[in-house]
Amino acid sequence: MMRIRVTTFDECPIRGFELYVDNLSTNGLECVKHAFDSMGIEFGTEQHHSNGTFVRSIAYQRSTKEWHWSIALEERDGSVNTSKEGIDSIDLNNRIAIAFIATEDDGRNNNTDYTGDASC
Repeated sequence: MMRIRVTTFDECPIRGFELYVDNLSTNGLECVKHAFDSMGIEFGTEQHHSNGTFVRSIAYQRSTKEWHWSIALEERDGSVNTSKEGIDSIDLNNRIAIAFIATEDDGRNNNTDYTGDASC
């Protein structure tokens, strides 16, 4: 069982939510895409140069120059770590949860220079 959490900021039109899904894949992108598709939740990604696939939008809330979707992973031992790798590179074997956190960009955290339109 995998827990997927989406955390938004106060002014965001959508509220945060959690999903509990059977983990049908050890690949982060496949697991999350399947979970969101099965619940009818839009999930957009975008290729970031050669660094992998990053989250561009969730439930039609598209990251901007002011904020972006950060990824955090909860390990089986309870530790939580942010991920700098693309979601397609995340191995979920020893993870119990993945979180997408709407994070305000202070000019230091978001190096995600998107290369085009979001796609699923």
